[in-house]
Amino acid sequence: MWTKVILGLTVFGFAVFAGTPVKIADPCLETAIREALGGYEGPLFPELLNLITELNAVGYGIENLGGIEHLRNIKTLDLSSNKIQDLSPLQELKNLEELSVFDNQVQDLSPIGKLLGLKRLSVSYNKVEDLQPLSALLNLRSLTSWQTPFVIFNLLLSLGIWRS
Repeated sequence: MWTKVILGLTVFGFAVFAGTPVKIADPCLETAIREALGGYEGPLFPELLNLITELNAVGYGIENLGGIEHLRNIKTLDLSSNKIQDLSPLQELKNLEELSVFDNQVQDLSPIGKLLGLKRLSVSYNKVEDLQPLSALLNLRSLTSWQTPFVIFNLLLSLGIWRS
C-alpha cells in the first residue's frame, strides 16, 4: 500500500513530509504558490516547495515576499503588477535565472545583486533610481527598465546589455 507520487511518499493517500511547515507571510503569495502546486491545500513543507521551478504570480496583490526564500529550486519568477517594495527575501534564491518585478513599488535592487545566476530581469515601472547593485550580475543578458526615474547607461554598457 506504499506508493510513490510526485509530491513525495504517500501512505494511504496522504503525503508524508518531515520537518516543520513553511510559513508564507502574504496570503496572496501563498495562493500563487498553492496554485503552482496544482491547488494543494495541505501544509507547505520545504520538500514540497523545492518542486517549484517556475512561479507566475502576476497581479495577485502581493505586498510581502516573506517565505518565498523557501522556493530553493525556482528558476523563473514573475511578480509583476503587485505591491512589492522589499525584495530582500529573493536574495536566497540562488537558482533564479529569470525575474520580473515589473509594475511594483521597488526602490532598492541590492538584494537582486546577489543573484549571480540571473540572466533576465525586468524592473520597469518601479521607483528604482540606481542600477549599480546589478553590476555584479555578469550572467545578466537582458535588463528591462522602462519608466524608472533614473537609468545608468554605463552599467548597461559594462554588462554588455546596451550596445551603442
